[in-house]
Amino acid sequence: MTKRELSEGLAAAARVRRDELLSLAEDIAERERVEVIASPSPSSVMIELTTSIGPFCFTEAVVTTARVRTRNGDGWGAVMGWDAQGALAGALCDAAGGEHAAALARHALDDEASRRRDRMRAVAATKV
Repeated sequence: MTKRELSEGLAAAARVRRDELLSLAEDIAERERVEVIASPSPSSVMIELTTSIGPFCFTEAVVTTARVRTRNGDGWGAVMGWDAQGALAGALCDAAGGEHAAALARHALDDEASRRRDRMRAVAATKV
């Protein structure tokens, strides 16, 4: 799993497997010395869409980010909306979650992909 896939998966876990993400982060915090480098804070990002005529800026979205350091290294977490717990948990799992974090990220991405397919099937069924 790439670093990007892990980050995307941990952000997805904050949405669809929140209890598991928070539980894993608590386990890490209990066994690791954790230094918070950047406390959870909101910011905005520009959502850019790519179309057949080129990219354009669609809208802005609020995200919450956090950075931590453990003996395993630095971790970064980013989640949609104002979610201090989710961002901090994601950062902890990124820094020290190892294979447990990677498995959680994979499952969360799979869950979201499955939900997206289900929605698309439901929309396709409404076509006349």
